[in-house]
Amino acid sequence: MSKYNFQAWLKQQVSDDPEVILAGKLEYLRVYLTNVMRDLRTKAGLTQTQVAERLGVQPAAVSKLESALKNHDLESVLHYLHILEADLLVAVKRGEDLYQISNKEEVLLIDVPVSIAQKAEDLGMSVRQYVYAAVKNYSPKEKM
Repeated sequence: MSKYNFQAWLKQQVSDDPEVILAGKLEYLRVYLTNVMRDLRTKAGLTQTQVAERLGVQPAAVSKLESALKNHDLESVLHYLHILEADLLVAVKRGEDLYQISNKEEVLLIDVPVSIAQKAEDLGMSVRQYVYAAVKNYSPKEKM
């Protein structure tokens, strides 16, 4: 699955109309989420029919969940992800404030400066890979 650069997309000025901006954000998130859902199912080696059986629904319902053309309710998405042993993490950012919603304490989303994202890209790494490598290689200076 190709990764989308959500930050670059958000910076593009498509329109000044707040409703157009909101519609674009909703469409982007719907496409990204459905791509992730399909990717997770495929990596799990499951067909839509097998996921439908586990969810107790018809295969058409799974097809709709994996379609960016349909609206999805949060409960259905969470149930789908639960079947695939995946978690949904949500972050909300306003200015410098970053709020994270997660059912896993050990998972932490971080907001990195654009310069860090650029360094990761320059090295052909995802931001996650870059941060993990930086943490792994970090050694505090010993006190004298």
